[in-house]
Amino acid sequence: MRYLVIVRFILLIIATLGLASCSVGMALYGKEDIDYPSLKVGLDREIVISKLGQPQTTTTNGNGIIDTYLIEHGNAPSFKRAAENAMWSIVTAGLAEIDLTKKEIKTGEEATISIKYDSDNKLKSFPILKNKSIVLTICSQPEGAYITNANNEEIGIACLSSPPIPLSSERDNCFSNPRGFTATWASGATTKSPVPLIICKDNTTITWEDIKAEYIYLQYDFKRPRDAPDIATDLDIAVRMQKQRQDRAIAEQQYRMQRVTQGLMLRGY
Repeated sequence: MRYLVIVRFILLIIATLGLASCSVGMALYGKEDIDYPSLKVGLDREIVISKLGQPQTTTTNGNGIIDTYLIEHGNAPSFKRAAENAMWSIVTAGLAEIDLTKKEIKTGEEATISIKYDSDNKLKSFPILKNKSIVLTICSQPEGAYITNANNEEIGIACLSSPPIPLSSERDNCFSNPRGFTATWASGATTKSPVPLIICKDNTTITWEDIKAEYIYLQYDFKRPRDAPDIATDLDIAVRMQKQRQDRAIAEQQYRMQRVTQGLMLRGY
C-alpha cells in the first residue's frame, strides 16, 4: 500500500512537471538583455549587427545609415524563475500553470532603439529621443537669480523647469534657443547664456533608462560673475531659499505621517 502511494506521488510530480513545462521553458529560454556598455561610438556596423541581429528597419541618407531595432528588456533566462514556476505547479498540482504562463508572457518590456552610423559605417550616436520632448531646468549659482528671455520677459526664479519642449530638429537629443537667456541676481549681478544656447544630452552612450524615459531632462547652470559686487546679498537669498525648501519637505513628511496615523486609528489599531 505504501509502495502504491509513493508511485502515485511520483507520477503526480511527473505529470505536474509536464504541465509546468510551458512556464518553466519560457523562464529558461528568455532573451538576454543588451550589453549596453559594449555599444560604443566607433564600433563597426557589422559588429553591432552581430550583437543585436538584423535591424527591423534601415534608412540611408547622405550622412550615413540609421538602423532601428525593437528590443526586449527584463526577460533574461532565469533558473530561479523557472524553479519557482515548477514549485508552484507542483504545490497546486498544475492549477497555477495558466497564471504562471500568463505572467511569463508579460515578463519584460519592449522599446525601440535607433543607431546612427557615419559614412564609414562606424557607430556615431543613438538618436533615441528623436520623437520625444525635453524638460529643461535652468539653475543659478548661487540660486535665486531672475531668469529672463531675449525679450526681457521674466521666466521665473532659478531653479526652474520648463514644460515639455520639442527637441531641436537640427541635432539629435538637443535643445536649441537662438537668442538665449539672462540671469540677474538681487545684487544686480548679471550674466547671459551663449547665443544661440544649445544644450545636448550625451548620445554617445545608451541605457535602458534613456530608452524608456518619457522625456529627456537637460539642465543649464548660470554662474554668477566672480567680480560682481555684493555677493553677500545673493548668498543670503540662496540660504533662505534652501531653508524654505527644507521646511516644506519637513511639513510634507509630517502631513504624510499624520495621514498614516489617522488611517490606522480609523482601522482600530
